[in-house]
Amino acid sequence: MDSLIHLGFELKQAVEKEQRANLLTSEIELLEKSISPLIPLIEQQTEFENKQQELLQRQASVKSMLEKTRKTLNLLERMVSVRFLTGSNAPQSMTLPGISMMR
Repeated sequence: MDSLIHLGFELKQAVEKEQRANLLTSEIELLEKSISPLIPLIEQQTEFENKQQELLQRQASVKSMLEKTRKTLNLLERMVSVRFLTGSNAPQSMTLPGISMMR
């Protein structure tokens, strides 16, 4: 009799485990269905982030070139001001990094 009771208890536990497993399987399938439409959006988001990073790098490059150009222009302005104030003759050509000016 005890073995029948024990067997019945084990059978009940097995049925409960199977029911929980079935429930979990159903929930997983439901979640997979709800996630599926998000996959293209995630891929698109990743693409946007990569493009944003590329644009930030380009922006930094342009900013650096702009700063160099401003420094060069300031240097030219100072050179012209000094030559004007001192009355010295300017050379026929002036060469600055990346810029050549002919007179």
